[in-house]
Amino acid sequence: MKKDSEQSSERTKGQPAPETNKLLDLEPDRLPVTERRAKYLAEMAGVEVRAIAGKTIAEVHEALRWRLDPRLFLFRRVCGQVVKRDPVTGSLLPVPNATVHVEDTDCSILGYFPKPNPYVWLYPFHCRREEIATVRTDACGRFCVYLPFWDIDRILSWRRLRVCLWNFYRPRIRDILEPRIPEPRLGPVPGPPDPRRLRRIAPEDVQRLRGVAGDAVVTRFEAASALGLQGERLAALDDVLDEPLFAGTTPPPLPKGFVTDKEVSELKAAALSVDLPIERIDFRAFIGPFLRCWDIYVPVWQTVLDVPDITFRVTQDYDFDGVEEVIYSEGLFDVRWDSGSIPNVTLEASALAVATQHCGPVIDIPCGNVASIETAGYLDLEPAYHDDTDGYGLRVNRPTTTGDYPPPPATGVASVVPANAPYAGNLNLHGCVRIGDATHYRLKYEYRAKAADAWGSVTTFLGITWTAPRQGPGAPIPFVPDADGWYAIVNPAILAHPYWLLPWDTQFDANGIYRLELELGRLTGSTINAVGTSAKRVFRVDNQDPVGSFVEVRWRLASVVGPWNDMNSTTVLPAPANTCPVIHRPAGQDIHLLVVWTASAGHLRDATLVQSGCGGDGLVELDGGVEAYRHWHTGPLDNNISQTNHYLLMATRPPGCYTLGIQAYSRAFNPQDFDAASTHDWWVNQGLLPASLSLPISVVDI
Repeated sequence: MKKDSEQSSERTKGQPAPETNKLLDLEPDRLPVTERRAKYLAEMAGVEVRAIAGKTIAEVHEALRWRLDPRLFLFRRVCGQVVKRDPVTGSLLPVPNATVHVEDTDCSILGYFPKPNPYVWLYPFHCRREEIATVRTDACGRFCVYLPFWDIDRILSWRRLRVCLWNFYRPRIRDILEPRIPEPRLGPVPGPPDPRRLRRIAPEDVQRLRGVAGDAVVTRFEAASALGLQGERLAALDDVLDEPLFAGTTPPPLPKGFVTDKEVSELKAAALSVDLPIERIDFRAFIGPFLRCWDIYVPVWQTVLDVPDITFRVTQDYDFDGVEEVIYSEGLFDVRWDSGSIPNVTLEASALAVATQHCGPVIDIPCGNVASIETAGYLDLEPAYHDDTDGYGLRVNRPTTTGDYPPPPATGVASVVPANAPYAGNLNLHGCVRIGDATHYRLKYEYRAKAADAWGSVTTFLGITWTAPRQGPGAPIPFVPDADGWYAIVNPAILAHPYWLLPWDTQFDANGIYRLELELGRLTGSTINAVGTSAKRVFRVDNQDPVGSFVEVRWRLASVVGPWNDMNSTTVLPAPANTCPVIHRPAGQDIHLLVVWTASAGHLRDATLVQSGCGGDGLVELDGGVEAYRHWHTGPLDNNISQTNHYLLMATRPPGCYTLGIQAYSRAFNPQDFDAASTHDWWVNQGLLPASLSLPISVVDI
């Protein structure tokens, strides 16, 4: 048996271009009712299949209006996004100009429930699919499709007759951090819970996520969660929480030699009275993992027949040959068919998909008669927002005079202390190039490590390729420079972002100061001659993460004023490798903790000492309010802090593990608007580069 991706490539060979697809862009009620859908409707309404097959949904609704529940004739909107995972950063990039094929699917399933694993893997067989609608993704990879409620009711009705065993849905990061709602052992099973917002994120939750998803996911989660914890906009946090937890590449833990004798027996038993082509199932071509149910006994191998679902297949012309190829075809159980609102679905395409690094609202730039670099991301490079002398942003992550966390500024601009925030991450530069008879453009830069150094030689950005979303039907548009860094100027009518010049990923360049200029060229014969340059723009770049350390942690009885006790005979922490600091607390006694900690960065924004443990916040702050346990930079030179704090651990708190943590952030920012900073005129705080250090402490009563 070929893998699903190989089968899909064969099925799509000769796939018509999107504009010729007969189902594309039709209004929902003008779509035809397929034979399989007609069979289901005819059975419910008690009419002949031929009476409704082939008619439009509107015609069928009119014919069966008084034979079925009128609510079944309403439409439900299912929306989602097609994305591709960046192999370097692990972040999800939008896939534009793709076609989402919506399919009515019935599959029989062989399920693998390894014990005591919390996940289940599926091997589908005898699948039958009918395409019922198609829709294009926009510049951000987003799409929406309208489905008659009788399509969804068919799925919900099937699942209501089963216990939670077959109530599968693809897990997200949110499902690891939030407790699952217990499922009943028998009887009707509700749909999976609607997405909820985390109200508190404890260090132990982060560690659990790290064990499942890895360091890269945790880094993105911590950066986004800083916004939510500090009372700012939560959209970035919600986006990360709703990412798929697995990319479909986590294999099932099949035993060495495939299966044990016991599992072979169970597999054969599962195949009894079922047309299960075991010899033709490729056990490398799995779907999953999915969250499993623990409330019922499940054998290692389990079969179930004719599971209904609405699935997705996605195609895109990723090789620009005019024919779309499959980039996503896994399909089953993408949608959480909740009885309430249906959460958005994220379809993670294969590595072959063409993604874009810029998909937000179109920037309208008024251009004159000279070349110019106008914006970095959505930030206007004007004196009120950007300093072209030192290269800093002037509004994001401002300092305070007190060291306390600054509230979102609502006062006059003149009274606000200007920021000294460097840039980090990918900077999408926008500007004006359609000047005169110019046919090409390129960008050049000079570099110096610090302000006191002399500028280096002029260097051209070379070899940077990217793909821009197309305005209208067709494949995305590739931007590929020649050997000298020249890009052809593209007709703005076909570009979703006509002013986009370059995605400058500063993470691959040295930290320091860059002075950029835009150069225009005109092609004459086979030679491109320079015909004009822009004014220079200066950017201060700093992609370095902060660092934190625990210098000293000691304890003593709360009733005693005197020397502090050591932990494990060490006063400098963290403790030696593979050891855990231990407090031998006299039973029934309150104790105090002394914590000396530091944090630093090239451009430090703030640092905070946090704690948790044993079922909640187990330590009581002794130094005053929360501001006493964190520090916000007071100026451009305030980049290193050393602080001493104290806690009370009451005798009523149980013995166990208590965790201290340091969270520090650089004041570097990225103007790609993930936190909607532009809607606040850039008077925001943005936590982009985090550092997180934890120290577990064991408390033992004696």
